[in-house]
Amino acid sequence: MDADSTGMKMKKKSPKVVQFIEGLHGFLTLHKGYLSSNIETREAIGRLIVKYLEDYFSEAGFKDVISKAHDAFYWQGRQLHYDNDQSPVFGERKYPDFIIDEPYFIAIIYKEGTDGSAFKEGIGESLIYTLSGRFDFVYYLFQDKSEDGKIHRSVDYKLENSILAEMWDHYNVCIKLV
Repeated sequence: MDADSTGMKMKKKSPKVVQFIEGLHGFLTLHKGYLSSNIETREAIGRLIVKYLEDYFSEAGFKDVISKAHDAFYWQGRQLHYDNDQSPVFGERKYPDFIIDEPYFIAIIYKEGTDGSAFKEGIGESLIYTLSGRFDFVYYLFQDKSEDGKIHRSVDYKLENSILAEMWDHYNVCIKLV
């Protein structure tokens, strides 16, 4: 772990973890029809993450990729093997929507909304996961449902772009919008 300018120790990002998270995002956006499908969105995202893990483990040479993918993936509501080790943060135990614990320890958050409030709420939640040391990385996917796409467009502005870069560079939070 490396300390950033705030003194916080974050897990070092290797090119492999960056490639893994970017690959996951690319895979989800390639199949972004799930965002408007009749299937509940989180359920569809979970299925896609499992498929991504199966493909990843297959390329890594594992034999039983289906079991390996399912063992490495958790979703909100599933009993986690480390539940008893989790102490409350600000008086509450909060879990991300999804967790990948192999090959990297990643919290995955999905939110959607029509205004910046929901988006910013997810940023705060993401920070808690890495700053508390519970997860090494966070992948936060936000679906902009505003009529004019104003949230998605805002990430091209200088201030917002620098905030997103800071989140990834110093706090291991990868924020993506669709």
